[in-house]
Amino acid sequence: MGSVVLVVGGRDYLDRRIIAETLAEFDDAGSVLMSPGGSGAEAIAEGFWRHTVERPLVIASTPWARVGRPAGQMTTSALLKGNVLSPHAVITPEVVVVFPGGKGSTFAVQEARRQGIEVRKVGW
Repeated sequence: MGSVVLVVGGRDYLDRRIIAETLAEFDDAGSVLMSPGGSGAEAIAEGFWRHTVERPLVIASTPWARVGRPAGQMTTSALLKGNVLSPHAVITPEVVVVFPGGKGSTFAVQEARRQGIEVRKVGW
């Protein structure tokens, strides 16, 4: 059975090979990738998952224009709690894969650990 994986990472992390190799470990029937929808590592992961793995992908819509700087942490929190599809369709990650980034990546690690979700830091 597959895993529900949340991927986060910095907009400047662009190592496609490492991202692909890491996510390939989760290529099982039933696997789902979740992403906050950012640039860099997150966009590369989404593209790999969509075009190579071809399994379900959930991309959150981050309200940058409406909320400003807190939008990233709000979106990550919603993803970790499973509140991104609808109140009736909750999907929570079993593991968070974190590629190098800044405050957003650090926040994701801290929040996931606080909630008891497995964290895999890659490339730090």
